[in-house]
Amino acid sequence: MSEKHIDELSGIETTGHEWDGIKELNNPLPRWSVWTFYATIVWALAYTIFYPAWPMLSSATTGVLGYSSRNDVKAELAAAVAAIANDGRYMKPYVVQAIVDKHGEIIKEYGPEEVRQVISPETSKRMRQILATVVETGTGKMAQSKLYRFAGKTGTAQKVEANGTYSHSKFVASFIGFAPADDPEIAIAVIVDEPRPYYYGGVVSAPAFKMIAEDVLKYRQMNGTPVD
Repeated sequence: MSEKHIDELSGIETTGHEWDGIKELNNPLPRWSVWTFYATIVWALAYTIFYPAWPMLSSATTGVLGYSSRNDVKAELAAAVAAIANDGRYMKPYVVQAIVDKHGEIIKEYGPEEVRQVISPETSKRMRQILATVVETGTGKMAQSKLYRFAGKTGTAQKVEANGTYSHSKFVASFIGFAPADDPEIAIAVIVDEPRPYYYGGVVSAPAFKMIAEDVLKYRQMNGTPVD
């Protein structure tokens, strides 16, 4: 599978050094077996049967996603959730705002650059509502703020050991989200590698997201950027 093909499927552009790691996702880990295949078929059948009743089941399953190994790049995670916040427009991530010489003269500037539309504005709006619910009533409750309304998703991933099997003692805790939920201005990805003693994203990373988001929004307000 080519790099271009994966980019088109995911809607997220992969770049440079990250590609070698992402390419490894094409190869199944030793833990996968025929039983995994059967489990996938069962899940697909259950989805087909219960999907019409999703509105009735959603209150019991809000904010729940799979629990497995992840090799996503942090910047791409932030860019992905930012696309949801930005009416489905994927913006090219960048870190450096400008390059200047020793005299302070600007050699090159960088700024927001729209790459493409990855989801429709309508889907983006629905996703913002769902991610806000994750914080309000789902696994991201510890990201709740008394000052602002936040939206995001928790993640808890088992790391892969040197022998290719999933670890039962090493985890990555994450929370990706944006704020404010109703009129997003910032997107944040909090990734914690092998936290101790707790390792769930909703316990480790969600509170960090809350503190960072509150401080950034307060700073923006003090510098004349209003936040509703």
